[in-house]
Amino acid sequence: MGDNTPMKITALDLYNFTKCLHRVYLDSNGNPEEKGEVSPFVKLLWELGLQTEEKYLKTLGDIQYSDLQDFSIDEGAAETLRLMYEGVPLIYQGVLKDAIYVGRPDLLMKRFDRPSRFGDYCYEPIDIKAGMGWEERGNSKRFKDHYAFQMLFYSMLLERLQGTALETGRIINVEGEIEEFVVADFRAAFEAGLEEVKQLVSGSQTSEPVLGSHCSLCGWHNRCERWVNKQSDPSGLFYVGKVKFQMKEAGLRTISDIAAMDIKEYTLPPRKIRGLGEASLHRMKTRAQVMLDGAPLIRTGYTLPSGKREIYFDIEDDPTRNLTYLFGVL
Repeated sequence: MGDNTPMKITALDLYNFTKCLHRVYLDSNGNPEEKGEVSPFVKLLWELGLQTEEKYLKTLGDIQYSDLQDFSIDEGAAETLRLMYEGVPLIYQGVLKDAIYVGRPDLLMKRFDRPSRFGDYCYEPIDIKAGMGWEERGNSKRFKDHYAFQMLFYSMLLERLQGTALETGRIINVEGEIEEFVVADFRAAFEAGLEEVKQLVSGSQTSEPVLGSHCSLCGWHNRCERWVNKQSDPSGLFYVGKVKFQMKEAGLRTISDIAAMDIKEYTLPPRKIRGLGEASLHRMKTRAQVMLDGAPLIRTGYTLPSGKREIYFDIEDDPTRNLTYLFGVL
C-alpha cells in the first residue's frame, strides 16, 4: 500500500473486483488527489440502496433488531460478537472482522437448523439489494457474481467466528423477495479472486485501466482516461475492453498498431486472438484509423427516412422510487 495505513479488505473490494481490477488497486494504492468527486448518479444509487433498506426494515413490524449502523468498525465488531453470543434474533449493520478482513452485512439473521459456537443456533448474513439477484445470461439464468462474491466474503468471516458453514447464500432483492444461490457454484472463483484482491490491495500486484461505459461512474475515471490516452492503449477504442490484454500479447499494443495491422495475420496462428474474427478486427482497425485521423468517416449508401410528421418521444424516470413520471411527445 502507498502509506502506512494497515491493510484492510472489505466486501466492496470483492464487489469491485468483479467489475474492475484496477479500481481495487487504486482504492488502496492510488493518489487520492487524482480521484474525482462521486458522480450525482452514484449518489442517487446510494440513496436508492438506503431507501430499499429502510423499506424492508419497515416490513419487519414487531420483530426486534439490534441496530449497529452508528458503531465504528472496532466497536461494532465487539458488539456484534456479544449480541451473537447473547442470541438476539436479528442484527442490522453488524460488523464481522478477522485479521485484515472487515465485512458489514445488512443483516445477521439467527437460524435454528444447526448449532455453532454461540449455542444451538447460528447466524446467516443477508444483504438488502436495490436490484435483482438472478439475471438472464443467454439461454440460462445465473446469480450475479458481484452479489455472490460479497455474500461469500461475509459467510467466510462468519464461519471463522461461529465455526459453522452454510451451503447457500441469500439476499433480499429490490422487490423485498428472498433470492438464494448455492455457495459451491462460486467458491472456486471467489477464493481465487480473494487471493488476487489481497495482491492488488497490498500493492504487490498492479494492473492497468480498461476503459468502458461503466467507468464514467468511477471517481478514478479521469485518471484512467489520461493514462489510456497517454499510452495510446487499445481500450481507448470502443468495444475493446478486456480483450486488450490478448491483443497486447499478440503484438497490438497501441491504437497505432491496430490501425496498421494486417487483419489476416491476426486470424491465424500463432497470432490469432481468441474470440475475435475478421469482421471484429476490421471494425477495430477502422475505428483506430478514424481516431488517429481525427475526422469522421462518412459511409455512403445510407439515407434517413422522412415523413410529413415527425414524432419525438421522451421518457423520464426516478430510479430511487422505481417510478416513470413523464412520457413526453413533441
